Amino acid sequence: MSRFSDINDFLPMWDPRFKGKKAERVSLEPTEDSWIVGHFISSREATIESNTYTIHKFKVLECGNHEHLSEDLEPGKEYEVFGTSVLNSMLADPTKVKPGDSIMVKWIGKVEPKTKTGRNKPYDSWKVFQDNDTPALLVKDGIVIVDGGSSHHDVDAGAEVPNSGTSNVPKSEPAPTSAEVSVEEDGDDDLPF
Repeated sequence: MSRFSDINDFLPMWDPRFKGKKAERVSLEPTEDSWIVGHFISSREATIESNTYTIHKFKVLECGNHEHLSEDLEPGKEYEVFGTSVLNSMLADPTKVKPGDSIMVKWIGKVEPKTKTGRNKPYDSWKVFQDNDTPALLVKDGIVIVDGGSSHHDVDAGAEVPNSGTSNVPKSEPAPTSAEVSVEEDGDDDLPF
């Protein structure tokens, strides 16, 4: 093994939007199984063919459709997700998602812009849900330090949490960390492969 590795080397990928490599890539429609569940680990930037992309790393525990993975699912293995402006804005807010948090990421599909200013083509929309029952991992600098640490969202039982951003979702489903973000994409969602 070499002492140095290319920072643009990728882990296995999850992408519910496409199937196949760039040359024979097929666009997919969102389905009920366009989701992953796991621990958010980190985000990084990679430059590919003169374009900069944000790539999010997850320790994936479950996947709705295994065909959305670039290789077979191994629960607990790290997978990466190419970000879009909407997904990047959701995962960049440390008040909603912290490294180590257990979350569900669901691809909603292409959405028409709500305004006619700026970009006029559809953009990818996502929802991110917080898993309040699974303890967070302890993550430092993008590396899992402790598996099964305590949750980042511990609240004093007597404390009132005003406007916590969660909804009255049945306990069997994770509570959303935020409402669907209505950020309009400013970059291209096409992936380099």
